Amino acid sequence: MKSTSQVSSWAMESFTYDEKTKVLAIQMVFNPPKNHGETLLYGNVPRHLVREFEKAESKGAFFNIRIRPEYPYLGNK
Repeated sequence: MKSTSQVSSWAMESFTYDEKTKVLAIQMVFNPPKNHGETLLYGNVPRHLVREFEKAESKGAFFNIRIRPEYPYLGNK
């Protein structure tokens, strides 16, 4: 099952989590142009971490500390 959440963040617009594949897709909205409008895909992300991400006051800080360095980057779409 997939769930999508809108995000109040200068760096992210929304994210979608697929519980079956454990893929977290994060829609970026900030500059630099490298990531502007891209959807970054991360694999093997456990559901409990996505719940913490949903509740985090700073989505960008949580992403940079708890997701980006810990889970495999699968590319973008």
